[in-house]
Amino acid sequence: MVNGMEDSLERIRSAGLKTTVQRVSVYETLQSMGHATCDAVFDKVRERIPTISLATVYSVLRSFSEKGLIRELTLYNDKVVFDITPEDHYHFVCLRCGRIEDLSVGTCPYPGEVDASIERFCGVYYGLCGDCKNEEVE
Repeated sequence: MVNGMEDSLERIRSAGLKTTVQRVSVYETLQSMGHATCDAVFDKVRERIPTISLATVYSVLRSFSEKGLIRELTLYNDKVVFDITPEDHYHFVCLRCGRIEDLSVGTCPYPGEVDASIERFCGVYYGLCGDCKNEEVE
C-alpha cells in the first residue's frame, strides 16, 4: 500500500513538477485541510518549515492549480480558496462560519443548452450550515 508521502510525491511528479520539501509540505497540508486560503496553508506549513515564505506557498499553490493538481476557487467575497479536489463538483459555503463542503450533485446542467465549449465547472451554493442554522434557532 502506498503511504501518504509516496502518494503526494507521485501526484506532484505526474503533474510534471519536481518534488521539493516545500511542494510536498504544501500539498500534504492542503490535502489535510481540503479547502483553504493561501494564508491558512502558509500558517500550517510554517509549523513544519519555519523559514518558508508566503510568496513561496502562493507560488506552489498556483503551480499546482495550473498543472491541474488542485483547483483555485474565487468565492462571493473575492476570497480565493484552494481545493484539493480538481475534478468538477459543487460546493456549499456557509455565509456565517465560512465552512466549505464538497457536494456530489451530478454534472453541470447546461452543456447541451448552450453553443459553447465548457472546459471547467464549479457551482457554489451559499447558505447556513447545519451548525450555524441550529445556533439561529436556539
